Amino acid sequence: MQTAIAQEFGVSITMILEWKREFGLTNFKHQSGEEIKADELNAGFSGQNGQVSFSQTQKPVNFDDNHLSPNSSSISQPISSDSSLHNELQEKLNVSAALDQSNFIGGRYPKRNCSQRVKDKTDQEPNTEQPTSSSILYPIDEYISANEFVHDDTIHAMKTSEFTMEYIKKSGLLHPLLFNEPPEELGMRMPNPQEFSILDVLELVGGERRIEVFDVHSQQGKNMRLKEFVNYFIESPSCRENLLNSLSLEISDTKLSEQVIAPGFVRRIDWIDNVWPKELLARQKNLLKKSRWARSNDFSTYPKVQKYCLMSVANCFTDFHIDFGGSSVWYHILKGEKIFWLIEPTEENLKLYEEWFLARNEDSKFLGKLTKCSRVRLRQGETLIIPSGWIHSVYTPVDSLVFGGNFLHSYAIPKQIRISILEDNIKRGKKYRFPHFKQIFWCFIAQIVRKCTHRLYHKKLSEEAHNVEGLNLVQVIDERMGDQMENNGLRHNSEGEEICYDEFLGNSIDGSYTFNPIQSVYDNKDTAKFTPTKNYNIGEVTVFLKYGNETGGGDYLRSLPPLVISGLPPLLNYAKQLLRLKRPEVIEGITRPHHLVKEFQALIEKMRQLGLCDDK
Repeated sequence: MQTAIAQEFGVSITMILEWKREFGLTNFKHQSGEEIKADELNAGFSGQNGQVSFSQTQKPVNFDDNHLSPNSSSISQPISSDSSLHNELQEKLNVSAALDQSNFIGGRYPKRNCSQRVKDKTDQEPNTEQPTSSSILYPIDEYISANEFVHDDTIHAMKTSEFTMEYIKKSGLLHPLLFNEPPEELGMRMPNPQEFSILDVLELVGGERRIEVFDVHSQQGKNMRLKEFVNYFIESPSCRENLLNSLSLEISDTKLSEQVIAPGFVRRIDWIDNVWPKELLARQKNLLKKSRWARSNDFSTYPKVQKYCLMSVANCFTDFHIDFGGSSVWYHILKGEKIFWLIEPTEENLKLYEEWFLARNEDSKFLGKLTKCSRVRLRQGETLIIPSGWIHSVYTPVDSLVFGGNFLHSYAIPKQIRISILEDNIKRGKKYRFPHFKQIFWCFIAQIVRKCTHRLYHKKLSEEAHNVEGLNLVQVIDERMGDQMENNGLRHNSEGEEICYDEFLGNSIDGSYTFNPIQSVYDNKDTAKFTPTKNYNIGEVTVFLKYGNETGGGDYLRSLPPLVISGLPPLLNYAKQLLRLKRPEVIEGITRPHHLVKEFQALIEKMRQLGLCDDK
């Protein structure tokens, strides 16, 4: 419907929506005299041949200094495809969009090797066209119904009443979980699917936002503006020349983020929320306010992978892959359907996947035919949790709109490290790796050492960035003491804790440092003689990462769940490997990483003495 209107008036749907947003337009008046509300565009309406005029009946929106101020005079003259007013408005929109603060490239989702496609259900109209799979290497139509992919023991359908923190501690999220309950039951927030469409994505994210889409036919990725993809998405399926799939639109720093909240349990165990320095999260917001470069480039001071908007048209297919860094995934179908094929990440299957990936060509076999593989169909309103390392492919039978996100957590440390090694083996490019993967492991090690030993190895960071020469740009005032000190000298409130970092070594001592939270030059004390602590936190009341970040009784070491403890020895080995690299990617603020690793090793030995850790 929207497409027909746009064609009749000689403009695009995105242009109409931008006029609505940028100039405060609320009503559209047909030359016949019939007045149509702008909001009706989302639901679709049919017009008659002729011209349309606009009336501005509400106060224009306020703009910041980076926007052009819209003309507040009413717009009443008719608009056609060749009118001067049309051209004038288009020119203003182009300039305004170029200065939009939201125009920065979004998150880094792993590039899918094949795409998926779905009919736009945003109009709530059924797709009467028969899907085709001519561009896919495999007979997908056959695999959609084949009984060989039916296994009742793989995907666990659960009720939220059964899904407790105790379940997570014991299971470690080892199997895919399927929930067919309202988002609120999982602690999620989602837009109303009856009122939300891809046009709302356009309005809340911004049409000039650049995204990477995958072309199923050419098997290549391409960059395009969001408004270009939306125009493609709302076309009639018969008009689509290519199958394009958008899987990398990360929305955390957009207005759409306010309408999307991850499941409650994810927020309670996600390392980004619980381990990553809060100062670096705040620094991201500061940079987006002050730096046009940060807004226009694929840049973030934290792993920006928590909220994705996935837009797929019918018939798109994503070949078998593992989500980057062995991260787990939450996946909610707002509109449409998805069909998953899932393979358990046993060591044998991971080796099979690696061989299959490296040998892929036009004659490649469907990986699900080579080992046990389970199929599950996700329908509108359902939520799927994909655990760490699971190998999966996805087919989209109808146009779909999905929200999801990736997260690392403490119950799958060995698997997350194993997948990172696999990515090294298949030479996965940095662009398609979990951002800041190595740094977040350093954060976790520093956190657990602090909780167990009261030794601080990660100093308090500044919320401001540094310049490219590696010098601090801003001085901050400690109002409590009345003292002025450099950003790299910010203090912890460390009563009862021992400082084990160099307060005066600049975070950005590396000459190549820009805004990235990576440090590879350390204090000279880091190579000096080291003595581990003798004071361990036994009898402490803090419970590590308890559900809801609460505190409770019991000693700290024994409160660690067995699945967390079993992941510590592999993490120690991984940290030692990182330190052997020529340029270890240590998180900013840890100036003595060698001492930290030795402290971590002594901690694990203490756990073994207490009978908490059996691994040698």
